[in-house]
Amino acid sequence: MALGVDRRGGGPGAGTGAGGGDGGRPHEHGVQAAPPGAPVAGGSSGGACGGGARWAARGCQSRRRSGRGRRHGRGARHQCRRCAFGGAHAARGRSPAHAGRGCLPGAPPPRTGGRPGRTSSPLAAAGGGGAHGAAVLGYAAGPHVHRPPRGGGVGGAPVATPPFVGGDSPAAGGHRSAHLGGGPGGGGGFGPAVLGGRGLQLGRAAPGGGRLAGVDAAGGDCRGERGAGGSPGGIPVSRRERVAWLLLGLFALSVRLVDLGSRPPHHDEAVHAHFAHHLLTAGAYRYDPTYHGPLLFYVMAPLFALFGEGETTARLYPAVAGAALAVLPVFLRRRVGAGPAWWTGLLLAVSPSLLYYSRFARNDVPVALFTAVALALVALLRRCGWRVLPWVGVAAALHAISKETFYVTVPLLGVAGAAVAARSGLRRTADALRAYRLPIVTAILWFVAITVTAYTFAFIHPEDVLFPLKAVRYWYEQHTIQRVGGPWFYHLPRLALYEFLIVGAALVRVVRRGRRLRPVELFCAVWGVAAVGMYAYLGEKVPWLLVHQVLPFALLAGAELAAVFSGRRRWLAKGIASLALVGTAWSSLAVTFLYPVITPADPHAELLVFVQTTPEAAALARRGLELQRAVPESTVAAVAGEAAWPLSWQWRAVKVWWGKPQAGLRPPLVVSDAADAGEIERELGGGYRQTTIPLRGWWVESWDGVAVRDVLRWWVTRVAWSPLGATEIAVFERLDLADGKRGWAP
Repeated sequence: MALGVDRRGGGPGAGTGAGGGDGGRPHEHGVQAAPPGAPVAGGSSGGACGGGARWAARGCQSRRRSGRGRRHGRGARHQCRRCAFGGAHAARGRSPAHAGRGCLPGAPPPRTGGRPGRTSSPLAAAGGGGAHGAAVLGYAAGPHVHRPPRGGGVGGAPVATPPFVGGDSPAAGGHRSAHLGGGPGGGGGFGPAVLGGRGLQLGRAAPGGGRLAGVDAAGGDCRGERGAGGSPGGIPVSRRERVAWLLLGLFALSVRLVDLGSRPPHHDEAVHAHFAHHLLTAGAYRYDPTYHGPLLFYVMAPLFALFGEGETTARLYPAVAGAALAVLPVFLRRRVGAGPAWWTGLLLAVSPSLLYYSRFARNDVPVALFTAVALALVALLRRCGWRVLPWVGVAAALHAISKETFYVTVPLLGVAGAAVAARSGLRRTADALRAYRLPIVTAILWFVAITVTAYTFAFIHPEDVLFPLKAVRYWYEQHTIQRVGGPWFYHLPRLALYEFLIVGAALVRVVRRGRRLRPVELFCAVWGVAAVGMYAYLGEKVPWLLVHQVLPFALLAGAELAAVFSGRRRWLAKGIASLALVGTAWSSLAVTFLYPVITPADPHAELLVFVQTTPEAAALARRGLELQRAVPESTVAAVAGEAAWPLSWQWRAVKVWWGKPQAGLRPPLVVSDAADAGEIERELGGGYRQTTIPLRGWWVESWDGVAVRDVLRWWVTRVAWSPLGATEIAVFERLDLADGKRGWAP
């Protein structure tokens, strides 16, 4: 029978004598154990204020010095408001003793010989069996229990409380219960190994059982991730919080779906939609790294079959993925807190770059979702156990079959993980990974099976089994030639002018916390800085790559905003954060709904909009559809040059001669590059009206001689401070079918 944890006291016997060993205390951050070599006062409670352990008393003294001791209760044995367990500790993040990593426990019991982590504890005589100690990075290992309820226990012997599904006792208010498994004489108990205070919890295999420790010690199964009332994240959810998450989800989805098909299709969107249309109609696909992985087409084609073909349906998958990304932090409530999780979701919902490219038929926002899901599953490993690891492989595979940013993101995550492991202890990290070697191998097998099947189109093209070489070779070449080049600081002004709230709040969090950053915060900080540096180095400079640089900072920014608006900060911090939130909303509104296109006829322009199809070109596409309905049996248009995209997608149902018109061909519309207009005019002869219109508009901003007031004026008015550019095309319209009402005005 597992020993449940009561929230009201210390350990059995409250000391290290015959009553039991208080080697560590379960906490929402993880199992905290004593530093190696900590002195123990025999028979006294190592977890009580002023009790027996010099290192524990330091935390309590620090708390008394800060004048906050009364908040924890009366007397020497106070209670932490955050974890609801007794113990010696300082205020959250207020001293080196606490350092934001959880309460300090009592002293550990002595070790015996044998494998590292083995202990000899009175728990074995009480029915707990032999236990592996909790290996905490930087601390010694040892078993952990808590004082039984009042009136329970005789002579200091531990009293087992009933086990709860997922390890969350109602008495504990939804906090994690630490279980020492096994029954009388079972010898099957084992404790977890924790990476950092709030870090990843991994476990060793039970000596006599064969299961991984992460299952029992972390709560049995993933159902435990839902606490009282079925709350996600294991923390009880109030009615107000449920409403807040519901409103956030509805908001994130609505701003991504409303008027989704109104913007003219970008030529990249047209290419992606064309491939999905071809997959649906011809049932054929072949991997080409120029157009990234196949998942976008595999998802878009069934959506076309269900909802019809069009710009709205083509953008539906990224839009839903963006909304899902915004609500994903709800599953991290237990890890980061309810407030930080909600603020993180809000930032992901209103981020200008994430919102704009959630309404764009590209892979970047789904890739961000799969990356976040994989990391969230790793975070849930502490509670759900090894069963989540294969799903990490699935999420990584979905990223890999979406876009080649996989080969950039994985090294960045490796750097961030190495930074956390270096601070926490490389040996224990290696031990933890070795303990989960079988689930990790399973995850790798799932990854290989999914990616190979997807890239070879169910093995129809077996030569594409070497897709990583094909992808890396192609994109490294594009990097070297800088196909879409720009200065190394290309992304920095866009981060500063659009994502100032997320990046700024994250930087404040890092500076304010410093060495007290939690492992997950350190991971995100290193990941974010490495991502900004990597994309500054890479030769491809396009604004949708901001998505992969903003994502790492979101959790840090959410934690900082939660602290700002929690009532403990001064009005100045709240005022600055509120203004930044309003400014972010204004930028999102401008780039998504007010000025989502660029044309020389309109001075407004956005730095996130890149070589966008103009409204004039959209009017041309609509005219072709009208002519197709008017003369359904005739060739409606001849198209040559740059206009082939996006017209190949927009005129997929129109009879088009793709090329320069030959002798005798006089279609109602002829479209060509502006440089070829003279040749086309001679070929057609008379009877046509020629017009030159912009096909794609862009704003390549110039920073030479630009003052701060010019940038501020743009931020308020969105009027570009430097000239706009466009690719122009020549349109010949036959006079007998010409539309004389409006021409090609947008």
